[in-house]
Amino acid sequence: MHAHARDDARNISQRASLSRRALLRLRVFLLAVLYVVPGLVGHDPWKQDETYVTSIVHHIAQTGDWVVPTSAGQPFIEKPPLYYLVATATAKVFSPWFELHDGARLSDALWLLIAFGSLGLAARRAWPKAVHPGSGALLTLIACVGLVIEAHMLLVDIALLAGFSLALLGFCTIRERALVGGALLGTGAGIGFLAKGLLAPGCLIATAVLLPALFAPWRTREYVRAVALAMLAMLPWIVVWPTSVPMPSPGTTRRPCRGSRSRRCRSHYGRSGSAAPTGAATRCCSFASRWRQ
Repeated sequence: MHAHARDDARNISQRASLSRRALLRLRVFLLAVLYVVPGLVGHDPWKQDETYVTSIVHHIAQTGDWVVPTSAGQPFIEKPPLYYLVATATAKVFSPWFELHDGARLSDALWLLIAFGSLGLAARRAWPKAVHPGSGALLTLIACVGLVIEAHMLLVDIALLAGFSLALLGFCTIRERALVGGALLGTGAGIGFLAKGLLAPGCLIATAVLLPALFAPWRTREYVRAVALAMLAMLPWIVVWPTSVPMPSPGTTRRPCRGSRSRRCRSHYGRSGSAAPTGAATRCCSFASRWRQ
């Protein structure tokens, strides 16, 4: 009798604990929804970033040309096109109900979902014995004052945040499931590249090198295999756009573009008297063009 009573009490306690966890997760989820959704729609584009991003989204929606993002008739390849593509997709999906800029801004909800979910899972993997580590990590992120406004704007940095968060989940998964962690790490780095250029791959590659150099538990064959898989997973992301940009004409100093997109690809350095563009994304495209030649 006493044994059965103890088992019943233990089962009741476990069910109550699971119920409290589920209730806490539901509350955190609802709080995240209330954090993200209000403010995404119902206002005009804010200067300066939202104006040029809205123009690029409009150009892609009208022409279907994502290779050379164009704002107000001027090619803009300082940043890769992933964020613009997703924003164009959500703008088209929600076009019956929202204006172009509001529909495009709803893409932030997708990127924040990836960032929030990845961060919460990464915290659970990193501190498995802690009390509610995923909820604590998510609450800490949304408590950051600097994220409040930027999370509700048309900014490529939102996609960059999602890429970094997914890569962080990959790092936290590698030691338990090397192949899964490597795939997540490479995909996160690739998303970061197609969001804002070489910043994400550079930081993540440096982190992948420093971890085994500084900490002995990371010096394993599984980690090496995971990093190799991460590089393979990242490769398509960092190749598809630079190799799609039209090649410059050989022997030209200003390097005007040629091919079927030549008129749309007259970038700043293709116009008379304009300086060559700067930025990691542009340098990457230039390198890919030289490699193809």
